[in-house]
Amino acid sequence: MVVLAGLSVMMVASGLVFWAVPLSGLRIPAITSSVSDRVGVPIIAVLPFQNMSGDPKLDYFSDGMTNDLISMLTGVSELKVMSGSATYAYKDKKTDVRQVGRDLDVAYVIEGGIWKDADRLRITAQLTDAQTGEHVWAEKLDKMGTDPLALQDQIVERIVATLGGQRGKMYESEYRKVWEKDTPKLAEYDYFLRSNFYFQQYNPQSLVKAREIIEEGLKRFPDSALLMFGLAWDNVLAANYGYDQTPEEHWRQASEILNETLARPSLGPDAKKSGLWSFSYVNAHEGNFDKSLQSAKEVMALSPGDAFLIGDLSSAYRWHGLADKAIELADFALRSDPNNAPYYLSMKAFVLTDEEHYAESAKLIEGTADFFVGVPLLRAINFVNLGKPDDAHKEIVKVLAQQPWYTAARWRDMTFNIEPAVIDRQVLALIKAGLPEK
Repeated sequence: MVVLAGLSVMMVASGLVFWAVPLSGLRIPAITSSVSDRVGVPIIAVLPFQNMSGDPKLDYFSDGMTNDLISMLTGVSELKVMSGSATYAYKDKKTDVRQVGRDLDVAYVIEGGIWKDADRLRITAQLTDAQTGEHVWAEKLDKMGTDPLALQDQIVERIVATLGGQRGKMYESEYRKVWEKDTPKLAEYDYFLRSNFYFQQYNPQSLVKAREIIEEGLKRFPDSALLMFGLAWDNVLAANYGYDQTPEEHWRQASEILNETLARPSLGPDAKKSGLWSFSYVNAHEGNFDKSLQSAKEVMALSPGDAFLIGDLSSAYRWHGLADKAIELADFALRSDPNNAPYYLSMKAFVLTDEEHYAESAKLIEGTADFFVGVPLLRAINFVNLGKPDDAHKEIVKVLAQQPWYTAARWRDMTFNIEPAVIDRQVLALIKAGLPEK
């Protein structure tokens, strides 16, 4: 087992998100999608949406909503979704969600209804715990427009973004459940959920706690690829966000774990996505930008509705110099997941700074909390280029108060670009702002 050294003061910039991608030169077994091989992952049933408009001619719309929702949720590999054929028997029937849970052996049920009147469409949707009958999430969506299929796409996109992925309502519920278990009863996937809960907290102690949970899990499940990839992610965060003074050691450890573990046969989809997410960062650090971009494309195809994942993946396009696409992805995340707006705004700001649009970048992160060290550093770069040296220096003072070992050279460990000149001018700006060069 690899144990992180010197990792005592940390900040977490993003949750543990999972990727899958076939990379050249590395043998990656094919992803399987059957429900039975996803032990511990919650199973969800989408019941046929009800046509509440009173017009049977609109049944096509409610059926289309149901089918599209099932299809897109199936693409969120952290979930298992029952097929439409298994749930069609419940169409237009009054149902007891708990009975549905027993009949189909599912953990959650999605129900919904559709009203359409002229150019107004209203859709209600709710997620229910099939064991307890507790409502986990509910929302009413109103849309105006004359193209029902376009409206359908927008609404399905919104529902999937809200429910799916590591920041979705489904996982919030699963996180609560796993903390109710006694430690001796924890399974491999429970350790994953518990560590992921801490990965998503924005404070120094949480990443340390996540690592402790992973290492505890590895003592019970020493062959767990999922947990080994969690350990690799810890190393990536430590190196990428300047958490201590040994970044190269963290990159080396992450690379060793990933190259060894990704070569195993029969990896589950969650493990593959976790490992390859970290691997994309390692590749970017090593200058392999084509592989990072390839990873991003593959993962978005696997998780088309995961707003947090897509917003985070905008960085891979930025690193490759594809600014317009990076901003497009960050904007999608902003629309779909406004609760995490500060993170997506910072992703856009990084793109704009790379493109030397300093005023626009500065405006985006003007009121953003310093949830990771990159935010004040980015402000400092913007201020230097806007002729505000005093404001730039204030941001550097904040950084050094949190991480006194941080230098301008470390900027290269936390942000990358296929054009070396982009990072060179940013490093120069940080030095001008008062950050030590080395």
